Amino acid sequence: MSQNIITVFIKKVTNKKGGATYITYRLVKSKRIDGKPRHINILELGSLSSIPLEKHKELADLIENFITGEVLLFNHPDNETEQWAYHFYKILIKKKLDKAKSEDKSKEKDYQTVDLNSLEAVESKEIGGEWLCKQAFEQLGLTNFLSADLGWNHNQVSVSMLALLGRLLYPASELRTSKWLNENSAALELYSPESKSADRNRLQQAAVMLYKEKEKIETYLSSKIADIYQINSKYILYDLTNTHFEGQIKTYDKAKYGRNKQKRNDCRC
Repeated sequence: MSQNIITVFIKKVTNKKGGATYITYRLVKSKRIDGKPRHINILELGSLSSIPLEKHKELADLIENFITGEVLLFNHPDNETEQWAYHFYKILIKKKLDKAKSEDKSKEKDYQTVDLNSLEAVESKEIGGEWLCKQAFEQLGLTNFLSADLGWNHNQVSVSMLALLGRLLYPASELRTSKWLNENSAALELYSPESKSADRNRLQQAAVMLYKEKEKIETYLSSKIADIYQINSKYILYDLTNTHFEGQIKTYDKAKYGRNKQKRNDCRC
């Protein structure tokens, strides 16, 4: 089993040729393969005669930071070491690009003939928010309530659902909402009115119908939500004789002088 790179470092290489011995350095990475550590060559660095031995670790770290895109926060290298690191980093980039070009050239070309007259444009529309709203309406049983309890027909229910979707996902005028429903949204696939399209006049009529049944709808939804989330209703009584207004409150007709337990009979309550 192979694992990811553990670290990048500079390795000393001793070479012998013609009775002479000379030293070069390589940038290598340590990688564990089949449970055993292996050194994989990345780049030949040459003799590194311009860089002291004690700077080699810093040079390797800088090259690795250039490769990974990391920024050194606490270590500030000297300019010469940083320039050499960037020089070797550019060589690595060039090797990678040359390798990619070579692999691309080696690939076989596969040309296919296409009849341009056979191409068709597919119309795409939004469905995410619309589908989420539909699921919420179904969980609340809203469409069934409008049809069974209020006696609305299929077309009235469909247009009302479209009006509610518009208010939730695209709150704008009925004209702009109708354009959005017809051109951008897939809501008409979920709720199909008789006209097969959204019309601003029908959206206005649906809004008026919903508002007329406002109290019944709100009462039903409150009960349904309490049942779904197991909410227990509580009645809280406030003793308003312990409160009073600061200021004159001249424009509020319901603020009157009266008995105040805090002895602030000079204030309206």
